[in-house]
Amino acid sequence: AASLSDEEDGWKSFFLDRHSTATLQEVVDVARELGGDRTVVYNLLKLHWGYRDPGDVVPVEVPVEEWPDAADLRKERREIADAKVPIPERVWALRNTAQTLAMTGLEEKARMLLEQAVSVKEQWLRSVADPKLLGELGALKYVLQMRVEWRGEWELNHVRQIRCLQVAAERYSKDQPVEAARVLSLTAQQLGVVLEGTQEGDEINKEINERIQELTSQLSYEDKIQLKASVEIGADVAVELGDRYADELEVYRVPGKKTDPFL
Repeated sequence: AASLSDEEDGWKSFFLDRHSTATLQEVVDVARELGGDRTVVYNLLKLHWGYRDPGDVVPVEVPVEEWPDAADLRKERREIADAKVPIPERVWALRNTAQTLAMTGLEEKARMLLEQAVSVKEQWLRSVADPKLLGELGALKYVLQMRVEWRGEWELNHVRQIRCLQVAAERYSKDQPVEAARVLSLTAQQLGVVLEGTQEGDEINKEINERIQELTSQLSYEDKIQLKASVEIGADVAVELGDRYADELEVYRVPGKKTDPFL
């Protein structure tokens, strides 16, 4: 009697000699005649060709899980990593990278990152006019002025800075009316003038001037002198308050430190 190894050798020889022309049915028929259902090679051939005899158990097809796209995996990992980083650190990293890109002539990418920084900060603050946005809006405005075709976006950004400064002034108005009036006066001089002649710009300047009059009407003579002097000295009010309201990074935070009672 032929051994199992002899049978396997016979099958291998048969298959190698005839596989190029033999049909599936021919191979299975000869396999049944020579080895029967019990031979290893016959069952391997059935498995290989996907053939089943009557009475064979139909295998259950297990759905194959599709692997996610590599780009989707990278995005998911990045989102998971970002979620572990405090918002101030994330925004700082976006601004830093954008600044480097802008300096190397990649204004489009720099703009994209800065718009992302503004969006992340807005969601965190739940506000589109919080003074804490001044730093990011200032950085974005710097990039937007690099291309003439971005003039419209630059003006919208300019308006947003003014709105943030108005909010800051209102926060100071109750306990520091001189500071509130100074912020609004500088805002009108430096930012409001850019929008003169436009409907929105005229409305904004009217709002600011009316609020300045309300604040100064409550000031003493000495306070008015102080206000006049501080306005004449001048300062880039958007940059100044942007720095004042800048988020302190976790790595530099000192427990209990508070630089401004109105932040």
